[in-house]
Order: sequence, then structure tokens, then C-alpha cells
Amino acid sequence: MIATQEEVMSTREQELRNAEAEKTSPIEQCFQSILQLRELALKFDSDSTRQSILRLIEVLKRNNEAEKAETLQDILDNTVQRD
Repeated sequence: MIATQEEVMSTREQELRNAEAEKTSPIEQCFQSILQLRELALKFDSDSTRQSILRLIEVLKRNNEAEKAETLQDILDNTVQRD
């Protein structure tokens, strides 16, 4: 049986959706982890922690997840940084 053009396009679209989901999954896991840490009274003891979160915010913005990026930015803005 030879696949029609519509079947091929449908298969490719599904493969693209699957690839996007795989790419987004680790980002979502990072986001959820930070939210959980916040609930455990996360304190920023180092600039590297803050920088990591800033990098994740940029990735979220690039992936059109502005609400999540804003949530993380609020966490940074409202968390006391220890010296």
C-alpha cells in the first residue's frame, strides 16, 4: 500500500508534535522543580543559582511560555538573596 500525500503529512505533523513535546518536557520539569523548591523556602545562596534561573526564564520566553517566565521572575524578585 502506498501512502497518500495526506497520510504522509499527517504522520510528519504527528512526529513534529512528538518532537516538540520531548523538547518541552525537560523545560517543564525544571520549571516545576523550581516551584517546588520555592515552597521549601528556597534561598539564593549563590549567583550560579540565580543565573541558572535567569537562563531558564530566557528559554521559557523563547518557547512562548511568558506566564511561566513571569512566575520565575516574580520568584527571583521576591526572594531574599543571602550575602
